[in-house]
Amino acid sequence: GAQIFDIYGLAKDVVDTSFVGSVSRIGGMTMDDLARETMSFWNQAFPELPSKLPFFGFITSRPTGEYHAANPEMSKLLHKAVGLGGKNPAIENFRVYQEHMEKAPITTLRDMLEIKSDRDAIPIDEVEPT
Repeated sequence: GAQIFDIYGLAKDVVDTSFVGSVSRIGGMTMDDLARETMSFWNQAFPELPSKLPFFGFITSRPTGEYHAANPEMSKLLHKAVGLGGKNPAIENFRVYQEHMEKAPITTLRDMLEIKSDRDAIPIDEVEPT
């Protein structure tokens, strides 16, 4: 295939069976793991159904659900930082947003990356006119 994507979270046996010719450099779930997880979801979906189904937090943001990077607090800070809704964008608002993102839990692989450079950072006012 064209191999225009990276494979994250799948073990070699899954990749060799389902994505012939592709490589997963970090490994992950095996066929057995996937089968166990599938059966776990199946058993949760089709037991003797209670009057109310369990909520897993996949759709809406709930304080007791799993953490999502795209959450209401982050969205409000981002909107304020870029001036959405007729507000003027300000570097202070961007810094508040940036601090929020830096303190957020790790949710994706890119959250674990650190950019290292031998050059000084370019001041933001030299990148975009205000």
